[in-house]
Amino acid sequence: MGWDAKLTFLGWGSKFKQHRQLFQSKFTQCNIVHYRPLQEREARIATCRMMNRSDQWKDITNRFSSAIVLNIGFGATIDADNHPYLKLEEVGNFSTTKEGSPTSTIIDYFPCGELLESHCVGVS
Repeated sequence: MGWDAKLTFLGWGSKFKQHRQLFQSKFTQCNIVHYRPLQEREARIATCRMMNRSDQWKDITNRFSSAIVLNIGFGATIDADNHPYLKLEEVGNFSTTKEGSPTSTIIDYFPCGELLESHCVGVS
């Protein structure tokens, strides 16, 4: 999935230390104060939307968290519900939570299925 360079998927080593140092330098107790206006703005937007459209609470909370993460991580301002980054986030979230683990295949559940590979046409 191309996630080998992400902090949560890195093994211990120099690359892990580099990523962790970069991550921790941005989220110290002194630095997180700079994110408060963004969080407050998104909280106000989410609260107003929740009061008017409480049946869409999943979409509202998803937009709230995504807007904060995308702004802090990439500088993207989510100013509309149809923002293209929200759609990308939705697709990414679905593929990681609903589709299963990248390693969960039929072979993981039935190891003898590996034997079929050499006997089935079109399977390589």
